[in-house]
Amino acid sequence: MDGKYLGPAANFRMARSYALAEGEHEVRIEAGKTTKLSETMKPLAPAQPPFGRLRTITTEKYAAVYVNDKFMGHAGEFNNPVQGLLLNPGEYTVKIVPVAGGPGHEEKVKIEADKTVIIRVG
Repeated sequence: MDGKYLGPAANFRMARSYALAEGEHEVRIEAGKTTKLSETMKPLAPAQPPFGRLRTITTEKYAAVYVNDKFMGHAGEFNNPVQGLLLNPGEYTVKIVPVAGGPGHEEKVKIEADKTVIIRVG
């Protein structure tokens, strides 16, 4: 967990809990093994208007879309006039990472209320 060895899998015949600080964490799992992870999450307060809309147009509908380094969904979820990611006005860094890996596409965008920003990749 986060680069620290927690012991062999045999130690985990029973469920164990580990307190972690809020944020992202890395878990490494050996190939060919079954792993069950669970977490308790607290809901965020719903975003309040005004909103602008972010659309992504790419040939790879399963490319991951990150806004300010937070996973938001897949490119195919934000790719047509009736779909899009609603964001409050402001400046954001958007990354689109292909399923096969690689550097992907990164772009800074400015979202304005009641307007749509379209990012085209490929």
